[in-house]
Amino acid sequence: MIKSHSRNAMRPRCSRGVLASVFAVAGLSVTGAAHAQTLTVDAATSPSGNPHFWSECVGTGTASLTLRADLQSHYKLANRELGMKRVRGHGVFDDDMGVFHGTGATPTYDWSKFDTYLAAIAAAGMRPIMELSFMPKDLAKSGNSRDVPRDLTVYQNFIKAVVQHAVEKYGEADVGKWYWEVWNEPNYSGFWNGTMNDYFRCTTPPRPVRPPRCR
Repeated sequence: MIKSHSRNAMRPRCSRGVLASVFAVAGLSVTGAAHAQTLTVDAATSPSGNPHFWSECVGTGTASLTLRADLQSHYKLANRELGMKRVRGHGVFDDDMGVFHGTGATPTYDWSKFDTYLAAIAAAGMRPIMELSFMPKDLAKSGNSRDVPRDLTVYQNFIKAVVQHAVEKYGEADVGKWYWEVWNEPNYSGFWNGTMNDYFRCTTPPRPVRPPRCR
């Protein structure tokens, strides 16, 4: 997810109506004038609904926390009580998840903790938002999990293996409904040590990588 950390970008967006109200109140404060206002409420009209936009996704700090039984239970509560549909976690490829091993051209993959992560989400009746981060240290250019990959081909093959493994476990039809995200906030130096061009190269995998209809 790309977020801006500039002061201006973090200001909430206001509709024209809200802005107009703000400026009107500001004008009153400056002039000191007070005017009577009438607010009319039609009690016979029903509200127009309460869309649960917030139930689309719940976040977890890091993927490795999902290895805990208590958090797995909380996922089930979130789905049952709040209707949460998806889970997004940082660090799916962090070393504490133990997926990627090897510094050569032919690394090995250990899916055991990765499978536990996905199984916990599925058992709660939700699907993952697959944030493909951070960089395994064996694959990181300088050994930092925020690095660009030391070898783009090895990285691309790794991502291809991740998607293929997910399809083998859950089927193309289900994985096609997952959301996929290449990195978390690559425009923020705290999460990405490379340039934006480095990031864009990571978002252009060789084909075929993704099953049809992946989002």
